[in-house]
Amino acid sequence: LPPTPSARPPSASSLASADGAAALAEVAPPLPRRPTADGEAAAFAAAKERKHSLAAGVAVFNRDPAAGVRALVAAGCVPPDPAALAAFLKAQGGAVDPTALGVLFGSPDPAAQAVLRAHAAAIDYRGLPLDAALRSFLSGFRLPGEAQQIDRIVQTFADAYAAQQQEQKEGGGSAGAAPSSSTLASADAAYLVAFALVMLNTDAHHPAAPASLTRADFAGMCEAAVGGGLDRGELDAMFDRVTAEEIAPPGTAAAAPVPSARRAGAASRLAAALGLPGAAARSGWDKGAASA
Repeated sequence: LPPTPSARPPSASSLASADGAAALAEVAPPLPRRPTADGEAAAFAAAKERKHSLAAGVAVFNRDPAAGVRALVAAGCVPPDPAALAAFLKAQGGAVDPTALGVLFGSPDPAAQAVLRAHAAAIDYRGLPLDAALRSFLSGFRLPGEAQQIDRIVQTFADAYAAQQQEQKEGGGSAGAAPSSSTLASADAAYLVAFALVMLNTDAHHPAAPASLTRADFAGMCEAAVGGGLDRGELDAMFDRVTAEEIAPPGTAAAAPVPSARRAGAASRLAAALGLPGAAARSGWDKGAASA
């Protein structure tokens, strides 16, 4: 889904290395400091100023994610630590624009990628099927529109998901959690099917989609991409859940539709994205997939 024009991707410099005071002051100048002899009044004034700085920093973030992070760090609202930044942004809830957060996560900047990895690792995927885990991962932000950005985000999710499945399999899961029986426990399989789920979600719920994938299309392409060995019942269940309920941040409106003249058929697009050869025609796909 394309980011809004107002959300600019971070620059190549580190998110936390530059002074963010100018960006913060642009939105709201610092509150005046008043000398006081009363310690309680001073503490109240400091808390009020911090709240003011936080709101102003979030406003900067929603316009320019990299500048917003710099402003928040400079104001002392959050330390320049990836895990702290990820937790802070998640804690702001609806105050943070989900499109701006997606722009940050999609950036190739190493600091932004560190925040994305921290966000992915902080979510508990143990015991969740892949589509439910992906839904939880994407619940706070909107995916950007560029394929390379989506690829980075989905790969980071898949790595975190697979690591937790392996941990659970080896007995490191939380008490009472059953070991994962998913056939999507490897990072490669999780990545390919998660990417397919993202595209299925778009084609199933996008108002301009000229055609939708069938259950057989989706399962056959995932099998061919991964190389077989997937549980067909698991794939069918994921297909049904995603087509029944869109994966999207709560309370967000649908993105502007893409003209159908610029879109290929759903099956052809997914096949091309997964690197499957000769998938231009949907007819006879199941037969081709079975022999792949």
